[in-house]
Amino acid sequence: MPAPGSAYIPSAFEQLISDRAKKTIKTLHDFIYDEVMPTEKLFEAQMPADRWSSIPPVVEELKKKARSLGLWNMFLHKGYKEGPGFTNLEYAIMAELTGMTRLAPEVRRPCKA
Repeated sequence: MPAPGSAYIPSAFEQLISDRAKKTIKTLHDFIYDEVMPTEKLFEAQMPADRWSSIPPVVEELKKKARSLGLWNMFLHKGYKEGPGFTNLEYAIMAELTGMTRLAPEVRRPCKA
């Protein structure tokens, strides 16, 4: 398991990451390990036979938590008022963390595509 927060940021990029992004990376790390990963078995149990017929309730609960923590639409750069305005590098680190579990990408975005 990678270390939380700035310890997860490759040292070559440490100076290029804003303090706000470092805080968000730590929040994201904690959310994934404390909230998302422990619910993966529940997610599988709630999954309908027809995957696209409904959304498991645990996903909706985690989406609310993610949104309340500011972990929503993180990919939108500063050109979008709805987005947090992270750089591509900052978001890449967050996306890598999100990719550590099947469920994390689904609970961090509104899109159902």
